[in-house]
Formats: sequence, C-alpha cells, structure tokens
Amino acid sequence: MANSNNDNNRDTNFFCPLHRLAADGVAFLRRSDLATLGICRSKTTLHRWMQAGHFPRPVYPGQDSKTPLWPIDEVIAWDNNLRATRPA
Repeated sequence: MANSNNDNNRDTNFFCPLHRLAADGVAFLRRSDLATLGICRSKTTLHRWMQAGHFPRPVYPGQDSKTPLWPIDEVIAWDNNLRATRPA
C-alpha cells in the first residue's frame, strides 16, 4: 500500500523542478536553465522545436537585448501538455 502512495506522490507537481523554481519566484528561464533542467541541451533542436510550434518562443527583456528568456509559466504549460500526451 505504501508503494501506491509513493507512486501518487511522484505524479504531483511538487517534485517537478519547474514547479519548484516557479514557487521560488523565478519568472523566466535562460537557455542554460533549459539545459540544466534536461529540457533541451542543443540550440539547434530548441530552434527546430520552436519553428515547428512544439516549444514556446522566447521573449527578449530589452529593446536591444539578444538574450532569449522563456516565461516559466509557458514552459510549465508545455511540460504539462507533454506529460499529458505521453503514453503511460
């Protein structure tokens, strides 16, 4: 019985690093954060996903900024959708 309870706990968002970051007040993720979280390590793959509409597009914080930032709520929504459509 204890194992089924542990299985249910694994499905909760508390164990997702993205949700923990959001709970800590993080609003945006850098490309390096996406790599650290294991979402995508390759810039080329990330651009292909965005072009195909499979990953949210970044925002740029300033008029002349070249640093892409991904809103964490959009990345969480992407992750939730991916988990919901993944076969069990």
